[in-house]
Amino acid sequence: MSGIFSVKQISARVQRIIDGSVDLFDDLRKGKILMGLGRELLIRCRKAEHELMSDWVAEVQTALTVNDNSGMHMKGKLMKISQDGLLVVNYSSRLVQLLREVRQLNELGLMIPADIRKVAEEGEQYYRFGIMLRKVANFFNNMDTEILRTQRPMLLNALVAFEDIVEKRNVRGGAIEWNTPTECAHYVERLQAAAAKLARENRHLRLLHQTLGHSIVALLDIDMLRRRNKWKQLWQEIQGRISTLADRYPIDRMRKWILHWDCQIYKVLETAYCGGLETLN
Repeated sequence: MSGIFSVKQISARVQRIIDGSVDLFDDLRKGKILMGLGRELLIRCRKAEHELMSDWVAEVQTALTVNDNSGMHMKGKLMKISQDGLLVVNYSSRLVQLLREVRQLNELGLMIPADIRKVAEEGEQYYRFGIMLRKVANFFNNMDTEILRTQRPMLLNALVAFEDIVEKRNVRGGAIEWNTPTECAHYVERLQAAAAKLARENRHLRLLHQTLGHSIVALLDIDMLRRRNKWKQLWQEIQGRISTLADRYPIDRMRKWILHWDCQIYKVLETAYCGGLETLN
């Protein structure tokens, strides 16, 4: 592809030189030689352009007809979970490259065979879905870094709902595929909605986790002996924030998260008692 663009650029420059030199040098003997060399270079450029274009067409058509794994046909399931547990979108980077190449060749005014143009048109039709699904897959594949381990059980319902949509089957029992545009659009909408719900719930839990961390640190700055009421008030606020989640999540799913904060409170109490003993008269 880069060769085609280079030849096109050279041809355009040579043509500009020829057009600009006709009036200036046409009556000179050397000028006619220059014009002849320019036209000869243009012929060579067009020949090279034709050869490079033929090679590109042959390469793409071979990938379309011989290699079914090229990923340039819009067929197969939209998404799948790999053996490594990663979400994979069946929209290949080679197809994205083909779309870019076809657009660039169209801008250059080159003729593209009907079979390649058809594949590109199908790819363009699903391109926005591919971009959306890539974003969702990226979110899913990076959830381990976004979701705290102690809060993962609390997000079980949202996680299961999201994964169920990934594995969703249509009413006819087959997988939702790229070659069904309407189902594809509905599928992407449902998947985005489930991902957004999971992301919102995770952000809420992480914010609460961060707030509790600030409160625990604040307890360390309060003298338990001299400011007992203040210490107790802040401790009750921490308990209240944790208990508000008991209405939303089963206690067994909150156990790891509560245990984490019990350990932090224990450390604060230990520090407070040790400091109090050291200040006793």
